[in-house]
Amino acid sequence: MDIRKLKPYLVGLLLLVLSVRLANHHMLDRPKSNFSDTRSANGDVVVGSLRFSPCELGKNGERPLTEAVCTSITVPENYDRQAGRTIKLFVAMFPSRSLKPSHNPVFFLPGGPGQAASESFLALGDALPRLNEDRDIVLLDARGTGQSEPAQCPSAPQIAKGLTSGDVEVTASATALCRITLGQNSDLTRYGTEDVARDLWELQTQLKVEKSSLVAVSYGTRIAQRFVQEYPSNVEAVVLDSVLPEKAILGSEAEEILKAALDDRLHLCDSDSRCAASSSQASSYINRLFDRDHPVDLGTEAHTLGEMLAFRQLAMRAETAELIPVAAQASSSGDHTIIRASLKEEAHMLEGISWLSYLSTTCNESADAIGSEPDASRSWGIRRMLLAQCKGWPRSAARRDGATINDGTSSVPTLILAGQMDPLTPASYAHQVQEHLKQSHLVVLPLQAHNVIGRACAPSLATTFLNNPTTDSFDTSCVGSYAPPVALLGDN
Repeated sequence: MDIRKLKPYLVGLLLLVLSVRLANHHMLDRPKSNFSDTRSANGDVVVGSLRFSPCELGKNGERPLTEAVCTSITVPENYDRQAGRTIKLFVAMFPSRSLKPSHNPVFFLPGGPGQAASESFLALGDALPRLNEDRDIVLLDARGTGQSEPAQCPSAPQIAKGLTSGDVEVTASATALCRITLGQNSDLTRYGTEDVARDLWELQTQLKVEKSSLVAVSYGTRIAQRFVQEYPSNVEAVVLDSVLPEKAILGSEAEEILKAALDDRLHLCDSDSRCAASSSQASSYINRLFDRDHPVDLGTEAHTLGEMLAFRQLAMRAETAELIPVAAQASSSGDHTIIRASLKEEAHMLEGISWLSYLSTTCNESADAIGSEPDASRSWGIRRMLLAQCKGWPRSAARRDGATINDGTSSVPTLILAGQMDPLTPASYAHQVQEHLKQSHLVVLPLQAHNVIGRACAPSLATTFLNNPTTDSFDTSCVGSYAPPVALLGDN
């Protein structure tokens, strides 16, 4: 196979998939008449003690703007010091299309840590807005993310550059600048899971909503689990997509989980003789990429980490995951065209997250555990970078000792969605969480990856479940109709 002939097609395919993600934002555009029956003369909407005003979501110039109504709430930065500093949190809402909604509102909790609900929700395209026909959809930008206070870390672009280039010194230096700048006016230990869950409760209280439903993705599932533990009687139902168990250590198994997902993708070649004949070269390259003891023939460590992140970005969606075999084969021959395109997308994603939220969460909830692992001194790649970023970041003793984490036992009806080949939160995590849920359904979507609520028949499953969460008869047979992707290798 001449990879040079395939290069324009493959890179074009990757860019097409990424452009479709942005195009999906059009699906959320809502005519103004949708709000006419719930707005006052000036377009405001009053819910509980909060007054929402018309607003537009989305980054102007980057994606289509979407109509909503927005407001803000003010909460203590430190709930243990009610008289101390306060922060303002941004809240957006898509009011129900129905004049008299028959269902409780849905709170959407995005991934990260560090993603903003008001931005991440738009990327789901038309997956969740069907819920909007008979219920409100509420988006709270978690403290430190999106349009909530405090502001974004000023050195975010430098952090992203350091990570994607694999430069530990650049990453650590940019993180230190973030820590010093934001630490002048913020308590850097108060932007993790526990405080975000409390903020969500404050919002629900001000909305005067007795019960809500939660739809959470990736890291957002940890917030959802914490919220259910603290306020079980105030939650009607939960959808956990790409679930992260409360006791899982963020980043601890990152390389092993990614390697398993990549291996699974490469094994899809085994049933195709043309693909299988060439896949050994791709598999060998992936194996060397993750070999901590003998990575020297891949070049510098920075090169190795950069490729890890690039392959992880490819593995995040089933469409781009099709490129993994050919990308590995090409890279083994020195052609990194596909990897560079993927790494560019990874850098764009990293620049958009809140590093205050990410570091406050990971450094307080994971770094000490990773640092105490038997092979911590040999950590490199993803784990080494995390430890470098957390060096010097303020820690809270209450968050380090694990006292606030329990086994996650719950009776709240829960739907768990998982991708069979998730490179971040494997299906095994979903099985772990389900063990503690007394009323739950687990659906593993074949050949899907991360963030699957918008994939295959998952949108209809989520809608059906939330409309009737206590049903015992929940038909999930639709997941078996998904067609496997075509392996792009050999003579394809």
